[in-house]
Amino acid sequence: MKAFDQSSTVVHGLPVQIEAQYRKHKTTGFSGQYHYHDYYELIYCISGEFEVLTYNESHRLSAGDLIFINTNMPHGIDFTTADSEQYYIKFSHSVLFPYGDVSLSRTHFLAVLASFDALEYISSKQLKDIDIGSLFKKVVDNYSSEQYGYEFLMRSGVLEIMTYVFRKRNDDSRNATVFNAVKFPTKEVEDYISENYQTATLAKVAKHFSFSYSYFSKKFLAAFGVPFKKYLTKVRINESMKLLSNSKMSITDIAMAVGFSSSSHFIESFRKLKSMTPAKFRQNAKLV
Repeated sequence: MKAFDQSSTVVHGLPVQIEAQYRKHKTTGFSGQYHYHDYYELIYCISGEFEVLTYNESHRLSAGDLIFINTNMPHGIDFTTADSEQYYIKFSHSVLFPYGDVSLSRTHFLAVLASFDALEYISSKQLKDIDIGSLFKKVVDNYSSEQYGYEFLMRSGVLEIMTYVFRKRNDDSRNATVFNAVKFPTKEVEDYISENYQTATLAKVAKHFSFSYSYFSKKFLAAFGVPFKKYLTKVRINESMKLLSNSKMSITDIAMAVGFSSSSHFIESFRKLKSMTPAKFRQNAKLV
C-alpha cells in the first residue's frame, strides 16, 4: 500500500494528510488478509463487534470502544457480528507534529508515542465521560463535506481524539510504577488460562487481573519466560493432543474446540510446535 504520509490521497489536486470514513460491514468473517501502512489509524466501533488482530495480539471492540494502530504493523480485522459499523481515520505523522514544532509538548508526546504498543485499545468505560463518537463523526463529516477550511477542522478533531489516547497511555505508564510494587499472581494466571484457554486473550486476562495490557504483557514474559501468545498456543496444542489421541473428532472440530480461529492456523501452529501435522500425530498415537 502506498505510504499515506507520501500524499497517497489527493483532493482537488492537492495532497491530504487525513482520510476519514464511515463503514458498515454487512457480513461476518476475516477481512481478507493482513496488511500494513506507514500512517496511523484510528478505528471507532459504532455498533456490533469486531476483532483487530496482529500476529501477536488481538482486541475485540464493541460499541464505544476505539483502537489506535501504529505504523508498519501487519494487522487484520475479523468481523464477529453482521452489520457492524465503524469510523476509520487515517492520518500522517505530520498531523500530530507539524514541521517546525519544537515545543516541550512535542517532546513529551513523542516520548509517549514511542511507548505505544502495536495496538492501543481504549474501552468505552475508559471514555465514559467523553463523547468520543461525536468527535469521530465530526472528522468524517468534514472529510465528506470538503467545505472551506475543512482540513483545519479535521486536524483539530484528530488532535482532540489523540489527546485522550495520549492521556490514557500516560495514565497507564504512571499506574505501571504502582503495579511494580504488586506481586505478579503467576499461579492464579496459570490456573485461569488453564480453565479458559479456548477464549483467553492477553487483553481479557489482563483485564481479569486488573492490570493494564502493556504492564501485564511485560510481567507475563518475566514470570513465564515466553510471550503470552506463545504460552497460550502451547496450552491449546497440548489440549488438542488429548483430543487427537482419545476422540474421533475431525481436525477442524478439534481446532475450534481448543480455541483456534481456523483449522489451517491450528495445523500450522501444531507443526511448528511438534514438528508434525495433527493428522500425523493422531496416526502415531494409534500405533502406540
